[in-house]
Amino acid sequence: MLNLRKETSLAIQLLKCLSLKKAEPTSLKEISDELDVSFLFLQKIARKLKAGKLIEAVQGVKGGYILLDRKKDLNLLEIMEVMEDQCTLLKCMRIKNCKKYKKCSTRIEITKLNKKIVKLIETVKLKNL
Repeated sequence: MLNLRKETSLAIQLLKCLSLKKAEPTSLKEISDELDVSFLFLQKIARKLKAGKLIEAVQGVKGGYILLDRKKDLNLLEIMEVMEDQCTLLKCMRIKNCKKYKKCSTRIEITKLNKKIVKLIETVKLKNL
């Protein structure tokens, strides 16, 4: 069974919350209360999303986080790539110089399957979740 890490799942929820807030900065405390999740864990996720240029931090009394304008049509693959690096079925597919690469009997079929899954994930938009 395929499943997302908890961190990625919460990143999707955080981004969905921000997408519903229009252009108003929203505090992580407000979102952590809404999602019933640790503020510190959500802060770690927000740092990754900011580094991935999906959200922006706004300083000040009415500060918080906002979804960047150009990311209004964000897809699930973009989020997963920021949170999980690459979208692969097997961890070994992430290794650039695998010693067993030429001898791997499953590599070709798993690679084909992975490409199909990636294309499907790319069609899922944040606004539709």
